[in-house]
Amino acid sequence: MTIYRLVPDSAVTAASSKAAEDGKHVSVLIEIKARFDEEYNIQEAKRLGKAGCFSIYGVSSVKTHAKVMMIVRREDERITRYVHLSSGHYNEETAKGYADISLMTTDEVYANDVSEFFNVITGYSMPKPYENLITAPIDIRKQLTNMICQEARNAQQGLSCGIVIKVNALDG
Repeated sequence: MTIYRLVPDSAVTAASSKAAEDGKHVSVLIEIKARFDEEYNIQEAKRLGKAGCFSIYGVSSVKTHAKVMMIVRREDERITRYVHLSSGHYNEETAKGYADISLMTTDEVYANDVSEFFNVITGYSMPKPYENLITAPIDIRKQLTNMICQEARNAQQGLSCGIVIKVNALDG
């Protein structure tokens, strides 16, 4: 999972630590550059490390603002990957005051993209194009521009169209 903002004694950290202590592999990317929450993030990162979690402290030269989690489970005779994508942090305090968008899925296309994303941020592979994920700094500007242009073409042709986007600090 990726962690951007945590509260002290986070329930997310507690659950992840327990999973690691129970013998599960837990990888966590903890973004240290989370304004005002650096101390909590470092504290919880230490807690995760003591429990046996594999922790990464951000990716050099980039701020990891992703909210992504993947749980891989053996169910009967097959492996199922549960993917969670969110606009909100895994932070039980700030979650009370924000309206965030969230997707929980076992769709293999998303699971493949998220697996690849985690392989890249943990250093196990070089980035490859994703089917559905759009990531910065690699392709977000180009992909968003293409999608906006497509919606403009749809509008000009009288087709169904629209744009719904949630952004923070949008700049050129």
